[in-house]
Amino acid sequence: MKADVYQPDLPAVRTGQSVEITSDSLLGTTLRGRVGFLDTSINPQTRTASARIEVPNPSMRLRPGMFVQVNFATPAGHDVLAIPRSAVLDTGMHKFVYVAKGNGEFEGRQVQLGPAGADYYPVLAGLKEGERIVSQGSFLIDSQTRITGGMTGMFGGSKEFDHGQADQDPAQARAAPQIKFTFRSDPETPRGNSDATLHVTVLDVSGKPVTDVQVKVTLIMPAMPAMGMGEMRATRDLKWKGSDYAGTIKVPTAGSWNVEVNASRNGQLLGSYHARLNAQ
Repeated sequence: MKADVYQPDLPAVRTGQSVEITSDSLLGTTLRGRVGFLDTSINPQTRTASARIEVPNPSMRLRPGMFVQVNFATPAGHDVLAIPRSAVLDTGMHKFVYVAKGNGEFEGRQVQLGPAGADYYPVLAGLKEGERIVSQGSFLIDSQTRITGGMTGMFGGSKEFDHGQADQDPAQARAAPQIKFTFRSDPETPRGNSDATLHVTVLDVSGKPVTDVQVKVTLIMPAMPAMGMGEMRATRDLKWKGSDYAGTIKVPTAGSWNVEVNASRNGQLLGSYHARLNAQ
Protein backbone atom coordinates (compact mmCIF):
# COMPACT_ATOMS: atom_id res chain seq x y z
CA MET A 1 0.00 0.00 0.00
CA LYS A 2 1.04 3.63 -0.48
CA ALA A 3 1.15 6.34 2.18
CA ASP A 4 1.62 10.08 1.62
CA VAL A 5 4.07 11.57 4.11
CA TYR A 6 3.84 15.31 4.72
CA GLN A 7 7.04 17.28 4.23
CA PRO A 8 7.52 18.31 7.91
CA ASP A 9 7.31 14.64 8.93
CA LEU A 10 9.83 13.29 6.41
CA PRO A 11 12.92 13.54 8.69
CA ALA A 12 11.23 11.10 11.09
CA VAL A 13 10.47 8.43 8.45
CA ARG A 14 12.96 5.82 7.26
CA THR A 15 13.01 2.50 5.42
CA GLY A 16 12.32 -0.44 7.71
CA GLN A 17 10.39 1.66 10.21
CA SER A 18 7.39 0.04 11.93
CA VAL A 19 3.94 1.45 11.22
CA GLU A 20 0.39 0.99 12.46
CA ILE A 21 -2.55 1.15 10.03
CA THR A 22 -6.06 2.14 11.10
CA SER A 23 -9.27 2.86 9.19
CA ASP A 24 -12.97 3.23 9.87
CA SER A 25 -13.40 0.22 7.60
CA LEU A 26 -11.26 -1.92 9.93
CA LEU A 27 -13.76 -1.50 12.80
CA GLY A 28 -11.20 -0.73 15.49
CA THR A 29 -8.59 -3.24 14.32
CA THR A 30 -4.99 -2.03 14.02
CA LEU A 31 -2.74 -3.63 11.40
CA ARG A 32 1.04 -3.51 11.59
CA GLY A 33 3.63 -3.27 8.86
CA ARG A 34 6.88 -1.60 7.86
CA VAL A 35 8.19 1.03 5.45
CA GLY A 36 9.53 -0.77 2.39
CA PHE A 37 10.48 2.27 0.31
CA LEU A 38 10.47 6.06 0.72
CA ASP A 39 10.43 8.27 -2.37
CA THR A 40 13.07 11.01 -2.40
CA SER A 41 10.97 13.48 -4.43
CA ILE A 42 8.18 15.71 -3.10
CA ASN A 43 4.91 16.35 -4.92
CA PRO A 44 4.78 20.17 -5.31
CA GLN A 45 0.96 20.19 -5.27
CA THR A 46 0.44 18.15 -2.09
CA ARG A 47 3.87 18.72 -0.47
CA THR A 48 4.10 15.02 0.32
CA ALA A 49 6.42 12.15 -0.52
CA SER A 50 5.21 8.61 -1.16
CA ALA A 51 6.12 5.73 1.13
CA ARG A 52 5.46 2.10 0.21
CA ILE A 53 4.11 0.22 3.20
CA GLU A 54 4.50 -3.54 3.42
CA VAL A 55 1.77 -5.12 5.55
CA PRO A 56 0.51 -8.71 5.79
CA ASN A 57 -3.04 -8.90 4.44
CA PRO A 58 -4.03 -12.60 4.51
CA SER A 59 -7.70 -11.89 5.25
CA MET A 60 -7.92 -9.23 2.52
CA ARG A 61 -9.07 -6.63 5.03
CA LEU A 62 -7.17 -4.01 3.04
CA ARG A 63 -8.67 -3.50 -0.40
CA PRO A 64 -7.62 -1.41 -3.43
CA GLY A 65 -8.70 2.21 -3.13
CA MET A 66 -9.34 2.05 0.63
CA PHE A 67 -8.41 5.16 2.65
CA VAL A 68 -6.38 4.41 5.78
CA GLN A 69 -4.31 6.31 8.31
CA VAL A 70 -0.71 5.31 8.92
CA ASN A 71 1.09 6.03 12.19
CA PHE A 72 4.89 5.82 12.06
CA ALA A 73 6.70 4.60 15.16
CA THR A 74 9.26 7.29 16.03
CA PRO A 75 10.77 6.49 19.44
CA ALA A 76 12.66 9.45 20.86
CA GLY A 77 14.68 7.33 23.27
CA HIS A 78 14.89 7.43 27.04
CA ASP A 79 15.83 10.34 29.32
CA VAL A 80 15.69 12.93 26.56
CA LEU A 81 15.18 16.65 27.05
CA ALA A 82 11.60 17.46 25.98
CA ILE A 83 9.32 20.50 25.91
CA PRO A 84 5.52 20.84 25.58
CA ARG A 85 4.20 21.28 22.05
CA SER A 86 2.32 24.36 23.27
CA ALA A 87 5.66 26.11 23.94
CA VAL A 88 6.80 25.99 20.30
CA LEU A 89 6.24 28.74 17.76
CA ASP A 90 6.62 27.50 14.18
CA THR A 91 7.31 30.13 11.51
CA GLY A 92 7.33 27.54 8.74
CA MET A 93 11.08 28.00 8.31
CA HIS A 94 12.17 27.77 11.95
CA LYS A 95 10.89 26.67 15.35
CA PHE A 96 11.60 28.71 18.44
CA VAL A 97 10.61 29.12 22.09
CA TYR A 98 10.71 31.91 24.66
CA VAL A 99 13.24 31.40 27.45
CA ALA A 100 12.80 33.25 30.77
CA LYS A 101 15.81 35.47 31.51
CA GLY A 102 14.55 36.91 34.81
CA ASN A 103 13.03 40.26 35.78
CA GLY A 104 10.12 39.66 33.42
CA GLU A 105 12.37 39.42 30.34
CA PHE A 106 12.20 36.69 27.69
CA GLU A 107 14.62 35.65 24.98
CA GLY A 108 13.29 34.18 21.74
CA ARG A 109 15.52 31.26 20.87
CA GLN A 110 15.61 29.02 17.81
CA VAL A 111 15.55 25.31 18.63
CA GLN A 112 16.07 22.07 16.76
CA LEU A 113 13.39 19.50 17.60
CA GLY A 114 12.84 15.83 16.94
CA PRO A 115 9.59 14.16 15.85
CA ALA A 116 6.61 15.34 17.88
CA GLY A 117 4.99 13.02 20.38
CA ALA A 118 1.44 13.30 21.65
CA ASP A 119 2.17 16.36 23.81
CA TYR A 120 5.93 16.96 23.65
CA TYR A 121 8.86 17.58 21.32
CA PRO A 122 12.30 16.07 22.04
CA VAL A 123 14.93 18.82 21.95
CA LEU A 124 17.97 18.14 19.78
CA ALA A 125 19.65 21.54 20.12
CA GLY A 126 19.03 25.06 21.43
CA LEU A 127 18.03 24.43 25.06
CA LYS A 128 19.69 23.13 28.21
CA GLU A 129 18.14 21.18 31.05
CA GLY A 130 16.86 23.49 33.79
CA GLU A 131 16.15 26.50 31.56
CA ARG A 132 12.66 27.91 32.09
CA ILE A 133 10.50 28.43 29.02
CA VAL A 134 7.04 29.81 28.28
CA SER A 135 4.74 26.81 27.84
CA GLN A 136 1.50 28.77 27.29
CA GLY A 137 1.02 32.15 25.62
CA SER A 138 4.17 32.24 23.47
CA PHE A 139 2.09 33.46 20.53
CA LEU A 140 0.88 36.41 22.62
CA ILE A 141 4.42 37.38 23.61
CA ASP A 142 5.48 37.24 19.96
CA SER A 143 2.43 39.31 18.98
CA GLN A 144 3.32 41.93 21.59
CA THR A 145 6.85 42.13 20.20
CA ARG A 146 5.41 42.88 16.76
CA ILE A 147 2.87 45.39 18.12
CA THR A 148 5.57 47.37 19.92
CA GLY A 149 7.69 47.56 16.79
CA GLY A 150 10.21 44.83 17.51
CA MET A 151 11.19 42.04 15.21
CA THR A 152 9.90 38.58 15.81
CA GLY A 153 11.01 37.18 19.15
CA MET A 154 13.44 34.82 17.48
CA PHE A 155 15.80 37.77 17.05
CA GLY A 156 15.42 39.52 20.38
CA GLY A 157 13.65 39.83 23.72
CA SER A 158 10.19 40.82 24.79
CA LYS A 159 8.73 42.14 28.03
CA GLU A 160 6.52 39.73 29.96
CA PHE A 161 2.76 40.00 29.80
CA ASP A 162 -0.10 37.62 30.53
CA HIS A 163 -3.22 36.45 28.66
CA GLY A 164 -4.87 39.84 29.13
CA GLN A 165 -5.02 42.62 26.55
CA ALA A 166 -1.68 44.03 25.44
CA ASP A 167 -2.62 47.68 26.04
CA GLN A 168 -3.96 47.21 29.59
CA ASP A 169 -2.25 48.12 32.81
CA PRO A 170 0.04 45.16 33.76
CA ALA A 171 -1.89 44.52 36.96
CA GLN A 172 -5.16 44.41 35.01
CA ALA A 173 -3.60 42.13 32.41
CA ARG A 174 -2.46 39.64 35.03
CA ALA A 175 -5.95 39.62 36.50
CA ALA A 176 -7.63 38.87 33.17
CA PRO A 177 -9.06 35.34 32.98
CA GLN A 178 -7.23 32.72 30.99
CA ILE A 179 -9.12 30.78 28.36
CA LYS A 180 -8.73 27.32 26.89
CA PHE A 181 -9.50 26.03 23.41
CA THR A 182 -10.42 22.85 21.60
CA PHE A 183 -10.39 22.51 17.83
CA ARG A 184 -11.74 19.90 15.42
CA SER A 185 -12.56 19.61 11.74
CA ASP A 186 -15.45 17.80 10.08
CA PRO A 187 -14.35 15.73 8.25
CA GLU A 188 -11.29 15.09 10.40
CA THR A 189 -9.11 14.73 7.29
CA PRO A 190 -10.67 16.91 4.58
CA ARG A 191 -9.77 16.76 0.92
CA GLY A 192 -7.78 19.52 -0.71
CA ASN A 193 -9.83 22.07 -2.66
CA SER A 194 -12.95 21.10 -0.73
CA ASP A 195 -14.99 22.43 2.20
CA ALA A 196 -14.53 21.50 5.85
CA THR A 197 -16.54 22.62 8.86
CA LEU A 198 -14.35 23.91 11.67
CA HIS A 199 -15.46 23.70 15.30
CA VAL A 200 -13.86 25.60 18.20
CA THR A 201 -14.80 25.65 21.87
CA VAL A 202 -13.60 28.46 24.12
CA LEU A 203 -13.66 27.77 27.87
CA ASP A 204 -12.90 29.96 30.88
CA VAL A 205 -10.79 28.80 33.85
CA SER A 206 -13.81 27.11 35.44
CA GLY A 207 -14.49 25.13 32.26
CA LYS A 208 -17.60 27.08 31.28
CA PRO A 209 -18.13 28.00 27.60
CA VAL A 210 -17.26 31.57 26.59
CA THR A 211 -19.97 32.65 24.15
CA ASP A 212 -19.35 36.36 23.57
CA VAL A 213 -16.00 36.45 21.76
CA GLN A 214 -15.00 36.74 18.12
CA VAL A 215 -13.23 33.60 16.91
CA LYS A 216 -11.05 33.60 13.81
CA VAL A 217 -9.32 30.53 12.37
CA THR A 218 -6.44 30.80 9.91
CA LEU A 219 -5.01 27.87 7.96
CA ILE A 220 -1.34 28.39 7.10
CA MET A 221 0.77 26.38 4.66
CA PRO A 222 4.42 27.42 5.17
CA ALA A 223 6.40 28.71 2.22
CA MET A 224 8.82 26.47 0.34
CA PRO A 225 11.35 28.94 -1.13
CA ALA A 226 13.51 26.19 -2.60
CA MET A 227 10.56 25.14 -4.76
CA GLY A 228 9.44 28.68 -5.53
CA MET A 229 6.22 28.27 -3.53
CA GLY A 230 5.00 31.06 -1.29
CA GLU A 231 3.01 30.82 1.91
CA MET A 232 -0.70 30.01 1.55
CA ARG A 233 -3.44 31.14 3.94
CA ALA A 234 -7.18 30.70 4.35
CA THR A 235 -9.15 32.55 7.04
CA ARG A 236 -12.64 32.10 8.44
CA ASP A 237 -14.60 33.89 11.18
CA LEU A 238 -16.58 31.35 13.21
CA LYS A 239 -20.02 31.99 14.71
CA TRP A 240 -21.49 30.79 18.00
CA LYS A 241 -23.86 27.90 17.22
CA GLY A 242 -25.21 27.10 20.69
CA SER A 243 -22.60 24.49 21.62
CA ASP A 244 -19.43 25.77 19.95
CA TYR A 245 -18.12 28.23 17.36
CA ALA A 246 -18.40 26.84 13.83
CA GLY A 247 -17.96 27.81 10.21
CA THR A 248 -17.16 26.31 6.82
CA ILE A 249 -13.84 26.96 5.12
CA LYS A 250 -12.42 25.84 1.78
CA VAL A 251 -9.14 23.99 2.29
CA PRO A 252 -7.10 25.20 -0.71
CA THR A 253 -4.94 22.12 -1.23
CA ALA A 254 -3.88 18.83 0.26
CA GLY A 255 -1.03 18.91 2.75
CA SER A 256 -0.24 19.62 6.37
CA TRP A 257 -1.75 22.94 7.49
CA ASN A 258 -0.84 24.89 10.60
CA VAL A 259 -4.01 26.07 12.33
CA GLU A 260 -4.08 29.37 14.23
CA VAL A 261 -7.16 30.13 16.36
CA ASN A 262 -7.59 33.62 17.83
CA ALA A 263 -10.29 34.75 20.25
CA SER A 264 -10.90 38.47 20.78
CA ARG A 265 -13.46 40.75 22.35
CA ASN A 266 -14.04 44.31 21.10
CA GLY A 267 -10.83 44.14 19.10
CA GLN A 268 -8.71 42.96 22.05
CA LEU A 269 -6.91 39.63 21.67
CA LEU A 270 -7.79 37.34 24.59
CA GLY A 271 -5.97 34.18 23.63
CA SER A 272 -4.76 31.94 20.85
CA TYR A 273 -4.36 28.27 20.08
CA HIS A 274 -2.34 26.30 17.54
CA ALA A 275 -3.14 22.94 15.99
CA ARG A 276 -2.48 20.91 12.84
CA LEU A 277 -4.92 19.97 10.07
CA ASN A 278 -3.97 17.32 7.54
CA ALA A 279 -5.78 17.39 4.20
CA GLN A 280 -5.58 14.54 1.71
